[in-house]
Amino acid sequence: GAAAAAAPVPLRWAIERAAYEQVLLLHAEGDVRGACDALWEQARAAIRVGAGDQASGGLGLTRAKVLLKFASWLPSEGRMLAPGTASQVSRWARAAREESGSASGADEPANERHGTAAATLEQLREACLGAAVACCPRNATVKLRWANWCHQAAFSAGTSAPASAVRVAAAASFDYLALAAADRSVDATIVVPLRLLRLLVRQ
Repeated sequence: GAAAAAAPVPLRWAIERAAYEQVLLLHAEGDVRGACDALWEQARAAIRVGAGDQASGGLGLTRAKVLLKFASWLPSEGRMLAPGTASQVSRWARAAREESGSASGADEPANERHGTAAATLEQLREACLGAAVACCPRNATVKLRWANWCHQAAFSAGTSAPASAVRVAAAASFDYLALAAADRSVDATIVVPLRLLRLLVRQ
């Protein structure tokens, strides 16, 4: 709440980390709906903060983990929440847009398919992954997740993928490779250079 937001960074990290661990425990105990709802509240707060609060160290990484986890839960957990899934995802996506504007930095959503439940799901995932990058911009794993999503979005429309989506995907791939090269603890995946070649050919 407001008190947590006003707390010093180490205390905020402890509060948010504990809340995240509680969500994972709920999920492990089988309370999928409760875990998803609780994680969404954390993800929404992280999207709201985004680049507006460049949290250092563990706090930014914890927020990025929350966002990555929520994005990864969307495909499988979303189906499990049927029949109210579509309307719930739509509410989440609308709230994410209100909180973030364009967290990814793209002029338009990289996924250009509008008017379908699948498109809404991807717009929500885009908001989460873009906000994760804003929370932890120098983390190679976070950047890789964003690059993977951008590549998938750029080619989801086949040959009709807009040039802007291709450029965003290429930029994300270049960013990941630069971070992986600078961090000796990260083994850069060969998939990214291959995807980058594909993007450059398309461009």
